[in-house]
Amino acid sequence: MHSFAAKHFSAHGSIGVVAKSVLITAALVGAVGPLAGQQEASASQELRELYEADQADRRFSSPPTPEQWAEVSARDRERQARVHELLRSDRLAAADDFYHAAMVLQHGEGSEDILLAHILAAAAGFRGHEKAQWLSAAALDRYLHRTEQPQRLGTQYVRVRPDEPYRLDPDAPWSQGASTRTLRGARERTSGGSPIRSGKRSVSSRSPSRRRTSIG
Repeated sequence: MHSFAAKHFSAHGSIGVVAKSVLITAALVGAVGPLAGQQEASASQELRELYEADQADRRFSSPPTPEQWAEVSARDRERQARVHELLRSDRLAAADDFYHAAMVLQHGEGSEDILLAHILAAAAGFRGHEKAQWLSAAALDRYLHRTEQPQRLGTQYVRVRPDEPYRLDPDAPWSQGASTRTLRGARERTSGGSPIRSGKRSVSSRSPSRRRTSIG
């Protein structure tokens, strides 16, 4: 990967989001390099461990309390900071590396981390990761929701009141679209039909009369 792209890979860089997305995507598509080497193997193992810890933190035997989520959020920030360090040092090579980094970052609290997760998941898909297309779509929808825009691909589950179950938004224009049906089919093939959920809650203010809580 070009050193300039690696230098600015972190979502906390100084360039704008759009320019950064173009730069990163161009660098990822053109990136080639050997998977061998002690540093690459070490980074791959660490990214897998970060991913597994991220997923383990989201397995609850009962609904988590706000205190439990606060603890998870603190660990999320530590994992995300380490992923940024690995990105800045240009340590990602294999499809799994990009996928694992994307999953950790899409649980970020900031919209730029989520947008970067979308790009990383797309890069994993370019490298042949079978689950990456769904994660890329889910991260894009999450980014749109987090920035108070309507999601486009129908991956985010919502609820109006805390005592209601999460469900796909039946009022959204994408709910019956062909693209959504295609993505749902891909989800069933690659993830057993389970939606990708962070468990974190965020409220959209798109409609003042119907404040919605979503997970993704």
